[in-house]
Amino acid sequence: MRSLGIWDAEPHARLDRLVELARFVFETPMAAISVIDEDQLLFMARAGVDIVTMQRADTFCAYAIQQATPFIVLDTAADRRFVTNPLVLEPPHIRFYAGAPIITREGAAIGTLCIFADRPRSHFGAEDLRVLLQIARMATDQIDSLVRNS
Repeated sequence: MRSLGIWDAEPHARLDRLVELARFVFETPMAAISVIDEDQLLFMARAGVDIVTMQRADTFCAYAIQQATPFIVLDTAADRRFVTNPLVLEPPHIRFYAGAPIITREGAAIGTLCIFADRPRSHFGAEDLRVLLQIARMATDQIDSLVRNS
């Protein structure tokens, strides 16, 4: 991320609007666009959460970028991978997470568009997945634009 010139990029209004759109569409209190390097996660845009950076090991996004499809956790307290995660046990008390990878033109997964809530969900359907992927593609386009213009 640092070599692409986006790690220290200033907040970008278009990314902020995409985060707000995701939050509105999915009726979640929190949403973010992240980028991830070997050790850290940076929220390039966020709504409903005060965290700006964190250690990669503690993130849900680290799981989401390992696959080409969205990563969904309907109830983090019921998932053994996350029951002791600080983001579940402490504020913001994440109980639901859905993240779609942001994949560069070169095929590198560099971050996520994610939505999360302090309450579990009972389902996240095919239409939800489709919309989440579309917003993630818009985020990818905006990040690609930032890289080209840096």
